[in-house]
Amino acid sequence: MRLAVSMRTVFVLCATCYLFVSLHSIALAWQVTLTKGALPDTSIAVDKDKKNFFFLREDCTKESLVPCTTGKVDGDKQVLHDLKTPEGIYFVQKHIPRGLDFREYGGRAFTLDYPNPVDILRGKTGSGIWIHSKGYGLVPTRGCVAIGLNDLIQAEKRIRRGMPVIIAETIECKEKDPESEIALAFKNRMLDWAKAWGARSERMFSFYDAKSYSRTTEPFDAFRKNKERIFKTHGPIQLKTHGVSVLEGPGYWVTFAKQSYASEQHKSEGLRILYWMPRGQHMRIVGMRWMTTHNEPPVQYLESRKAKP
Repeated sequence: MRLAVSMRTVFVLCATCYLFVSLHSIALAWQVTLTKGALPDTSIAVDKDKKNFFFLREDCTKESLVPCTTGKVDGDKQVLHDLKTPEGIYFVQKHIPRGLDFREYGGRAFTLDYPNPVDILRGKTGSGIWIHSKGYGLVPTRGCVAIGLNDLIQAEKRIRRGMPVIIAETIECKEKDPESEIALAFKNRMLDWAKAWGARSERMFSFYDAKSYSRTTEPFDAFRKNKERIFKTHGPIQLKTHGVSVLEGPGYWVTFAKQSYASEQHKSEGLRILYWMPRGQHMRIVGMRWMTTHNEPPVQYLESRKAKP
């Protein structure tokens, strides 16, 4: 009982303070301080101020740190062609091992999922944000993150589809503190959401902010009708959610986990990503993404194909 009260108090406080943060996060550079022990096993991190690219472990250990460059213009990306690199939490989508213009991209890249649902809510535009190399020196990009060609070749051994990417103006770490309780609360929140979904409970819909979800993912009414139809027509549902991870973004939180779904009619397995923001005194899901994590054939681009950040 004490834990339940604590978690509820955490969410009220979290929602209150994040209302303030979310109003200011668009204009200000995001300077994040991460908590040791409250991170995924491995993330990619980009510190724009120090111009560092590295892998970040759960205990905030930095591994394989190398120089990087970002957009020609400082600040958080807002619109198409503003030459800025977005700040926030993103995920690796596809690997492009060859076929790109060598001077611009070093011939190879990993694509990211910008804009994410919160970016869409904030009216940000543009696309084609990648992690790539440069053919002739690390000069600033049109909005992507670039590292040396040899560094990217080495990084390719560790980068996988669905790996989280933290891009911020500055990235620091601190010892475990009360914010770890917030991370735990979000983990429990996602598990509660999954439990309601697996039980085919109407309570699942209470986790969402319908208006925001309709803008970022799909019309909420259609989403609800489809799920209610599944609840009625499908047999027993086995929904397994494991390895829940939590990351704090600029004015939002992201929870993600490996998820498998099985019923008599359908089976699937992948990465479920939920985006949470304060709505009133509660944290609600404002967007949702699904990403298959099985190995996909690498994408080969023609040299004439270019990103449009």
